Amino acid sequence: MKSDLSGFLVVLLLFSLFSCSGTIDFNGKQYQKVDGDWYQISENGADKFLVEKGTLTIKFVSGSEPDAIRGFEAANGLELIRSTATGWVDYKLDPEIELPQFAKNLQASDLVEQVEIPTVGSY
Repeated sequence: MKSDLSGFLVVLLLFSLFSCSGTIDFNGKQYQKVDGDWYQISENGADKFLVEKGTLTIKFVSGSEPDAIRGFEAANGLELIRSTATGWVDYKLDPEIELPQFAKNLQASDLVEQVEIPTVGSY
C-alpha cells in the first residue's frame, strides 16, 4: 500500500512539473516555459530572454491583398500597433496567449512570410 501511494505521488509530481513547463522550437529558436512565463533560450543554452507578453511581429507575403490581411487579423485577434515600410507589422494581442504555439500556428498561413516573437533582455 505504501509503495502504491509513493509511486502515485511521484507520478503526480512529475506530471505537475511537465504541465508547468514546456519547450517549443520555432524558427530555429527554442522557447521554454518557466513558472508561467515563456523565455527564448540562447543557442548555447546559457542565457534566456523573457518573451514579451501581448505583442507579436509579422511580415506578410509581398503582394498579399489588404482585405485578406484584415480578415487574418480579425480571425486571430490581432490589433495593429504599427507597420513599417519594410513590411513588418507589430500587433497587440491577448497577453494570456501561449505565444510560441500561437506564432507557430500563424506562421502556417499562406499569407505569412515570417513571424517574430519579441523578447526582453540584452543581446
